[in-house]
Amino acid sequence: MFQKLFDRVFRDKEGHIVIWQWPNAPLWIWIITVAVGLVAHGHIKTITSTIGSLALVIWAILEIGWGKSVFRRLLGGVVLIAIVASFAMKLHH
Repeated sequence: MFQKLFDRVFRDKEGHIVIWQWPNAPLWIWIITVAVGLVAHGHIKTITSTIGSLALVIWAILEIGWGKSVFRRLLGGVVLIAIVASFAMKLHH
């Protein structure tokens, strides 16, 4: 039973285990903006943070719709919910 659940969640249609993949373009953009944000200040930090957040939203949507495994689709959903919740909290304060 556990094996069937594992296979359903972590394997793609070809039977490969898909937990981690090489980053696609939106994820690379997010990684770069996080790195720049670590050393940037002021408006540059705000701009890179905004671009990074948008790239991560795009990545999450792509994972939800076209993720190779159930795990990848769920991960996209969790990340999207976290981003929306974070944005909502910022608006509230």
